[in-house]
Amino acid sequence: MPRRKLRFFLRDFRLAEAFALLPDGLSLSSYLANRRGYLHLLDLQWHPSAERIDFAVLRTAQVMYAAAVEKGVPLVNTVPAAKPHGVEILLEGGLFLRGGLMLSPRQRLGDFLEAAGAFVPLHGVTLLRSGRPPRGHNVTWGDIVVNQDTIQAVWESDEWAHAPGERLAEETGANVAEDQPLTNEST
Repeated sequence: MPRRKLRFFLRDFRLAEAFALLPDGLSLSSYLANRRGYLHLLDLQWHPSAERIDFAVLRTAQVMYAAAVEKGVPLVNTVPAAKPHGVEILLEGGLFLRGGLMLSPRQRLGDFLEAAGAFVPLHGVTLLRSGRPPRGHNVTWGDIVVNQDTIQAVWESDEWAHAPGERLAEETGANVAEDQPLTNEST
């Protein structure tokens, strides 16, 4: 079975990367949703430490989000007639995300979330500037799956239609990089 490198952001804000054995064609959301309680991981590394652990198990319920580091691991199996729909999500701990959900035409946001399973696939995700963990700028996370138990609220967003930094560049004429620090108007 192929080894796939995955990244896990935990509910206590720790970050780990490890390899998991995933068969070809299995989506990341299906893999996580079908684990009964623990993920069996190889060559685990806690960041920012360089320490490696040959084998570990990680409690699935402690995962806030997961992402495939390597290409070839789909978030979900293909959804026909679905198109990206911009949303913002408030997670536990005060984290704000902006990304895209693949909604079918006329599908309601609540219905999608009810049917999504334990882990919700999001495309083109950006962690928005927030106080927890302290971030003075937006951070691009890419395609991820988010643990449903960590979601506090979701709402539609027209902002996602633009790549990170692109909207600011349109408004100011500046050439803005993806993780451009934002200024705090109150300071």
